[in-house]
Amino acid sequence: MAGNPSDRRKSERIGVQFRVGYRFRALDPKTKLSAEVHEGKAQNVSHGGLLLRGPLPDQSWTSKLLTGTFMLDAEFTLPGQSDALKIESRIAWIEPTDKEHVCCFGVSFAKLGKKEKDSLAKYLKDKEGAK
Repeated sequence: MAGNPSDRRKSERIGVQFRVGYRFRALDPKTKLSAEVHEGKAQNVSHGGLLLRGPLPDQSWTSKLLTGTFMLDAEFTLPGQSDALKIESRIAWIEPTDKEHVCCFGVSFAKLGKKEKDSLAKYLKDKEGAK
């Protein structure tokens, strides 16, 4: 495992299961990556990020993802909501799974617009209230 910092979380994570479309983007415009959109599953979500399980097309990207050289652009619709959220994110940690090219990613939301903040806040408040 590459640095699972569960003790540094700023907000409680809520267990979920929903699809997440994502693509990797290099911050350096000279670095060319495939624009391929991958599909994974969110395992939990909070105000600050989510746990994503999905494909990592190239294992050599691990160090670049962890140093912030690459970003992860995520798009998903929270259960019970109709609008898709598009969130620029950073990878906080990566853990391999028993499937080849599939990893668990600790995803930290880097840029949240008002729509995304409001949607997440409503969803998390509803879920926490249902406990």
